[in-house]
Amino acid sequence: MKGYDKRRERSLVHFSLMQRPEAFMGDSSQAIPCTFFILPPAFIGSLRLTSIYNSNKMRQNNARIASFQCLIWQQAPKGLAKETGLVNKGNIYFTNTSPSEVYQAYLDQFSQDFNLFLKLRAEELVRGGGMVLTFVGRDETCDIITPWGLIGLVLNDMVSESLVEEAKLEYVNMPRYGPTAKEVKQLIDAEGSFTLEKLETFKSRWDEGLKENGNGDFVLDTNVRANFIAKYVRATTEPFLTARFGEGIIDELFIRFRKKVAELLEEVTLEHAYLVMFMTKK
Repeated sequence: MKGYDKRRERSLVHFSLMQRPEAFMGDSSQAIPCTFFILPPAFIGSLRLTSIYNSNKMRQNNARIASFQCLIWQQAPKGLAKETGLVNKGNIYFTNTSPSEVYQAYLDQFSQDFNLFLKLRAEELVRGGGMVLTFVGRDETCDIITPWGLIGLVLNDMVSESLVEEAKLEYVNMPRYGPTAKEVKQLIDAEGSFTLEKLETFKSRWDEGLKENGNGDFVLDTNVRANFIAKYVRATTEPFLTARFGEGIIDELFIRFRKKVAELLEEVTLEHAYLVMFMTKK
């Protein structure tokens, strides 16, 4: 896939695996059969929330399940187009300025999808079995700055310059949601199949992994860092954007996206908030 960086994907998975695993899985030395998948983002997105196990032999036959970054995709939220007009007009994601009903539509869709995910995993785990999940969430104490929101700004700029048809932008809503830790806890408790043993949030810079010197300053300039970010964001969003706007705008879109990211890097620290949780089946 154009723009897909395998090293970036592997490093993120490895980074998640190495985040204090003993805090979630204990110190057991018992050997447990385990299978890991490192999949391209577009493939992960295509899985949606259906079970990857088709055989009845997998029902309640697993002691542990681990999922890293597989819950970032969901179905597009419903209810954002009404008779009175578009609720999220000009945006492809929810932002600080979005109406509350836009946020609620995203939360409702995530709740529905996450609830289904938990039910399916509960069918596959033995009683007392453990599940570790890691995915991008949201820090409710901070302003909402996301790659998807920035893509929306770039698309609006391109609409104003007649490079993108406004009609194509109006009905596009990014099918992903970053929940808060509080929202996730409430959903797990409400679904009822699992006991949440531990839930933590850790921050990871958008340009995580790039070299810094001993003083914490970056060795690489903002343009190089912005290019790094643009490449992996493109890898995860290009299939979705191409299907809606056509392949012809993609190069220009991410050139502009890279410039916006470079400007932001000069002003703020851009971070993802990752949620890491361990739960056991009741």
